[in-house]
Amino acid sequence: MKLTAHATVSTTAETVSVAAQVAPAGGCPAVKPTAAFELGLSQPVQFLAGDPVATSAVTAPSTSTVADNAATAAVQIALVDKFGNLVPNLAGVTIAVTGGAGNVVTINTSTSACPATGTCATIQSDASGLVKFGVRSTSSGTKTVSVSAPKVTTTGAVALTPFTLQFVGGVPVDANSTLTTNRPSTVSGVAAAATLTVSLRDGSTGRGLYPGPTP
Repeated sequence: MKLTAHATVSTTAETVSVAAQVAPAGGCPAVKPTAAFELGLSQPVQFLAGDPVATSAVTAPSTSTVADNAATAAVQIALVDKFGNLVPNLAGVTIAVTGGAGNVVTINTSTSACPATGTCATIQSDASGLVKFGVRSTSSGTKTVSVSAPKVTTTGAVALTPFTLQFVGGVPVDANSTLTTNRPSTVSGVAAAATLTVSLRDGSTGRGLYPGPTP
């Protein structure tokens, strides 16, 4: 009697049960089957997700977020491999935010200030393969978010496709706003055109509004 095993492959991250099958080839003095039959034996085999792909889906605000260091742009990334399997519990995912000053990444209740270049924070995907974090800022403008995820099958990392977030100034504050003119004085009785310039700035360290000049 002959017991054979065959390699099992799958493109789905899952656990499957592999059963033992006895073929009629060969012989056994006591048992001579004429057809294949199943033994009461099985073994679970787990298939894991592979390396994350650069095009993993990103969910982020499509509207602007106020740059007041309080309002937060919520970001969610579904890390998937090339077969669409979510990659759970992947540690060492890095986040970088560039564009302007005063950028902060929030993860749960912790915050990490972002340098001009380089990594702001490191996070682990959750049990569902999701990476969730927030971005807030004290400066208006376009922020570029870059995320890198470690490979599963080998060393190195996969750089996900960067995406952008828009931040705008908040409510104008008199003390931070200015009104200027190119002609502070003119001769009485003489018609002269003057240009008045209003620079609106909010209360977040006087940043520009929609957009405006920064100090």
